[in-house]
Formats: sequence, structure tokens, C-alpha cells
Amino acid sequence: MNAKDSRRVLPPALAMLALCAGAAAVSAPKAPPTRTQPMSYGAGTLSLANGNYQFAPQGCTHNGNRAVCNFYVTYSGAAAGNVNAWANYWNQWTMNVQLIDNLHVPHGPDTAYFIDGSGAHQPVLFLQQGTQVWVAVEFPNVDSSVSTGEFHMNNQVVGGVQISQPNAQGTAAGNTQLANNSPQAQAVSQAPAAAAPTTNCVAGTPGYSGATLCNLQDKIAVANSWKSMLSSFVPAKANTAPQTQMQAPQTQMQPPQMQPPQMQPPQPQMQPPQMQPPQPPTHQ
Repeated sequence: MNAKDSRRVLPPALAMLALCAGAAAVSAPKAPPTRTQPMSYGAGTLSLANGNYQFAPQGCTHNGNRAVCNFYVTYSGAAAGNVNAWANYWNQWTMNVQLIDNLHVPHGPDTAYFIDGSGAHQPVLFLQQGTQVWVAVEFPNVDSSVSTGEFHMNNQVVGGVQISQPNAQGTAAGNTQLANNSPQAQAVSQAPAAAAPTTNCVAGTPGYSGATLCNLQDKIAVANSWKSMLSSFVPAKANTAPQTQMQAPQTQMQPPQMQPPQMQPPQPQMQPPQMQPPQPPTHQ
């Protein structure tokens, strides 16, 4: 092709087609980015902090326009130390968990905290290998109509998460008694009662409570034993004399019985006729 042919003007129809093709190539939307690794649907758990923590979701509860989600966490790392509940460890911690609700709306968390054995919220706990704790993560701007969702962490997804309505006891979550190293199913909003403190009165052993506290405990035990012993000598209550209720005699008034008068027929009095002696005849 010579220079003259290269400067040939295209016909109007061909020029319009070329222009449209160029515009379409510029305005065509880009395809969404593909993941370098496939999504991993774990068996109900999220592996966080380079696999040192296993987060097992225990459901969520609505709290106004927020969703409070609870996780049962097992630490398997070798190091021991203080751990922040709200942090960004290796981009694989509570700040990086995402909640996708059943309306397909993503939600990022804005706070997280541990729940200790008394049900109190703690920002930091001391964890060592084998420790099992509760962690609550809160997600804002969750519509009250949302009922389910799933958690995303990098290439991990755990679905089928229930988001329930709060009950009369509120939305505070507490710890759960362990059975076979797994949490028992319970409502997220129920906070368990705190365990009674124990006293170690064996001197020289770890956790010794001290002489003052142990002496006080001994005095309380002696007082309780005296109280129990004296309670068995309380005399029985005397029987009270029966109360006799006097009842006034009831007098029954009977109306007088009226008898009709007895009528006797009058007895006629018969008078004998007066007889006059006959007069002798007179002779003239």
C-alpha cells in the first residue's frame, strides 16, 4: 500500500462503525477481580492469626441497629501473653471479620471484647495454649429484618449464622459451661451467674489466701456450727388452750294458736202449763 492509499478517506458508514467500536471498547465495564485462591468453607469455624485461633460462631442478636455476634475461641499457639480483643493481628483478627447479611449487605465491625467467667466485658485477657474464651464482635447498621448471615475472613466463609431478635433479658452475652471442650447451646442474651470465689488456706501452696482471710473463714465456720447446734434445742411451741365459742341460745317464737269458739245451741226452757181447776157449773 502506498502513501496515497494510506491516506484514503473511509466512507461515512465505515467511519461511523469504527467510531462506535472504539467508544464501546473504552466504555466497556471491567470484569470483577478474581480471587487468587478459592473460598474455603470451614466446618463452622474461622482460622485467625495464622491459624493460632479457631473462632466458632455461636450466633448473633439484634441490639437496636447493631448485631452482637459471639464466638467461642480456642487458642492453640505456643506463646502466652496478653491479647487484645479489638486488634488487627496479621490482618486476621476481629477488625478483619466481615458480616454479610441475608440481604447481601456487607458490614464491618467497630468493636470487640472478651467475656470473662462472670459475664463482664474485658478488652484484654491473658491467654496461653489451650485457653478457651468467649469473644463478642459488634457490627453496626444491621437492619432489624435481617435474620441470617455469613462471616468472611480473607478466603474463609462460614455461613448459616442466625441473627435473632433480643429477648426480655437484653442482649448481653455471657460464657457457657464447657462439656467435652465444646460450648453448650444457649441463648446469646443470657449471662451466667458468677462463680463463688474459693479460698486456699494451705500455707506455702500457690494461691494461698493469707492468714487474715483464712482466720475469718474459720470464725465464720465456727459461728455457723454453733448456730446449727443451737437451732436443734429450740423448745416446741406450747399447745394453746382450745377456744370455746359460746353461742347464745336461739329462741324460736311460735305464733299463738287461735281456736275457734265452741258454739253451744241454746237449750229451750220448757215451763209446764199452769192448770186451773175446773169451775163447778152454776145453776140458775
